[in-house]
Amino acid sequence: KEQGKKNLHFSPEAKKLLMDYSWNGNVRELANVIERAVIMADDCIEKKHLGLNPIDLSILDEATCSLREISLRAAQMAEIDLITKILMLTAGNKSEAARIMGVSYRTLLNKIKEYRL
Repeated sequence: KEQGKKNLHFSPEAKKLLMDYSWNGNVRELANVIERAVIMADDCIEKKHLGLNPIDLSILDEATCSLREISLRAAQMAEIDLITKILMLTAGNKSEAARIMGVSYRTLLNKIKEYRL
């Protein structure tokens, strides 16, 4: 309603992903995912709009590093992907991007600097 979209619905695949996902970030994480999906979707929220893509396990080819290092790389890749997509969606508006992602403006600026985005 806030985004002015009527008759918005979820695809069966998106519903299944939402039900199967482990919501470690609780209700706030769910709310942010739904808000982002509503912004990105036209009339049907698809899996791609949720930003809950499974981790790319191809990084396991680099099995010379520890499990902790692999987890860190996967998390960094996911952060870079999300920040990039949300910044594109907001036409570079960092305040709006931070709000959508549920982080402070300063946190977003630090991540942009860290990842050289």
